[in-house]
Amino acid sequence: MLRRRAAGGGRSIRPSQLHPIRSALRKRQREKSLVSPRRPEFPYRFAQPGGSPETGTAASIPRPAYNLAGTLAAQGKYAEAEVEFRGLVKSYEKAFGPEHPNTLATRNNLAALLDKEGKYTEAEAEEREVLKLKEKVLGPEHPDTLETRDNLAGTLLHQGRYPEADTEARQIVRLEEKVRGPDHPSTLNTRNILANAIAEQGRYSEAETEYRSVLTLREKVLGVEHPDTLETCFNLATCLRAEGKASEAKTLAQRAADGARETLGLQHPDTKKYEQLQKELSAEQE
Repeated sequence: MLRRRAAGGGRSIRPSQLHPIRSALRKRQREKSLVSPRRPEFPYRFAQPGGSPETGTAASIPRPAYNLAGTLAAQGKYAEAEVEFRGLVKSYEKAFGPEHPNTLATRNNLAALLDKEGKYTEAEAEEREVLKLKEKVLGPEHPDTLETRDNLAGTLLHQGRYPEADTEARQIVRLEEKVRGPDHPSTLNTRNILANAIAEQGRYSEAETEYRSVLTLREKVLGVEHPDTLETCFNLATCLRAEGKASEAKTLAQRAADGARETLGLQHPDTKKYEQLQKELSAEQE
């Protein structure tokens, strides 16, 4: 999967219009779903009614329980994390009610996990329900509302609904640039989703420009070895591969794989995915 963005339209290129080698690569990309999905963040939101969402701790929901769920998710143990987050959703609904921001934030994390597991239909249903409640409780331009819209755009992408994901991501980016600023990690994440949607529609040159912009900003804001930065390295490598720019693609894929081994560990799903791309590119150039 190609995990996105920048400006401009551009006419979609039909496979028949591509160089035969590029067309074959495109077909294989679709079959193997190489575009990286958005990496969900799992924000800790602990609060007693009336307390601070950032510092308070609900007595009925121990902090270690949320820490465990977040840790499992960060380790790529999505099925285990899903179980924990489902339990947390029930606890938050009981403690705070179904429309409390903390409850909705936890449901948002659950939806992100479902997406990671490939349960896209269930993830989309959860995201749309959470989005409706967040728009009601927090407002349409609240950062938490935009986060759920961002997740929804990613889920649309992973279902192959590329024009829908493209349209949604563009709308979100405009709002995030207004609310959070152009360099905010969330804004960059949505731009990455947009670039993925652009690439999946065959507009590789436009996608490459967007990926390069996002990569530069992520290196500046997050650091060169941050998982999100490595994700964009992988996405750009995949895009360059489709354009026939194999040498630079191989360099970027190796950077992503090396960084993921250090940052995420050998067994993380993203590490294995980056290593697979590196191996394929090396084999193609032999």
